[in-house]
Amino acid sequence: MSFLAIGAERVIDLTHELHEDFPTLIGQKQFSRRRQLAFEKAGINIDTIMSTEHVGTHFDAPLHFSENGRSASEVPAAQLVVPLCVIDIREKVAADPDARLSISDLEVWIQHHGSMPDNACVAMLSGWGRFVGDDKFRNADVDGKLHFPGVDAQAAQYLLDETSVVGLAVDTLSLDAGAATDFPTHRIWLPGGALGPGMRRQPPRGSTAWRDDHRRRAEASWWHRRSGSCAGCPISVRSASPADEVQRTFRRNRGFQ
Repeated sequence: MSFLAIGAERVIDLTHELHEDFPTLIGQKQFSRRRQLAFEKAGINIDTIMSTEHVGTHFDAPLHFSENGRSASEVPAAQLVVPLCVIDIREKVAADPDARLSISDLEVWIQHHGSMPDNACVAMLSGWGRFVGDDKFRNADVDGKLHFPGVDAQAAQYLLDETSVVGLAVDTLSLDAGAATDFPTHRIWLPGGALGPGMRRQPPRGSTAWRDDHRRRAEASWWHRRSGSCAGCPISVRSASPADEVQRTFRRNRGFQ
């Protein structure tokens, strides 16, 4: 197990609890659960679950925005346990809910921490995950336009061109900012073969953070259903790294999509 291999002192669940009222991009319920067999009558509990692929803590496979991209079941297992690089943009999001993770944010991170590890996942920490139980998670205005942070399309292109990062994670409803039109970040990132996991209390849809000297020892891992040619699916996400106050703070704030 990779978490044991890095000597993890702390493993954090980054997954949102999925329920029928979990907020969605379109504003309509996309998850339901019905008790099919009950213990008091059948001696067993079995539920029937109905959901879309992209609800709650989930990941987007390349097929989501490409004609012939990899489906969720075709993503290599090696890309599901990866180093985690958290980009903290909470300060600018506090001033502007439409703020986006930019190339400048990535360059500042690299200046402080060095180059991003190969096959890493870059996680946007906007702090938006704390609104997951509130209408502000969608943050729709009177005209129905959504306002929440996301990853700028140019930043996604930078990661594809300049790094070997394989995943982008956010603590919001979408890789794209709520005000973006036509999903520009999705259209750049996913056809390139990369992944788009959404994490909770992104921390994983929160995110996990660590101190500078722990950068290369933190990992994220997600597990998904291998169900045919899906363009995405709900996932369970964990992060492991040495314990520190940054992680504890992040866990309190509950962050990824």
